[in-house]
Amino acid sequence: MSNLTPSAPDQVVAAMPSSVDRMVAAAAYLSWFLGMYLVVPVGIFFWARDRSRFVTFHAIQATILALMMAGAAGVASVGYLLVVMVAAMIGAAVAAELAFLLAGVGFVLLVVVLPALAACYAAWCAFHGDRWRIPLIGRLADRALRASDKRLEGKT
Repeated sequence: MSNLTPSAPDQVVAAMPSSVDRMVAAAAYLSWFLGMYLVVPVGIFFWARDRSRFVTFHAIQATILALMMAGAAGVASVGYLLVVMVAAMIGAAVAAELAFLLAGVGFVLLVVVLPALAACYAAWCAFHGDRWRIPLIGRLADRALRASDKRLEGKT
């Protein structure tokens, strides 16, 4: 859905973000693939918070995605270790190998594939001027954006 199409008759139509804003917003997500998954979105947030709500929203959302990915990696690593330890304590070599395989596949899906797909799609949407909200993360980003707006209003 385009930013220029109102979904309700009384909705105000937002202008399309500039090409620079769209590229910077997309870069907040794509930095994940360069290993800078937390540094770049936070830097973009501080750079853009008084310049562009569009870029600020995407920087916040990319930061939350990176934090959730890091948290999921920690939880999945502990879970993976526990599954392997329990399987090893049981003593069944086949069970240990099966647990190792299943836990590894789950780990890769949870920590690598899903966040990568979300980051790619969010970058694509940002580059095309859409304000797509990642499920669950988008609500948190909206709240953080409103809190940031209130802080900026208090400074003026």
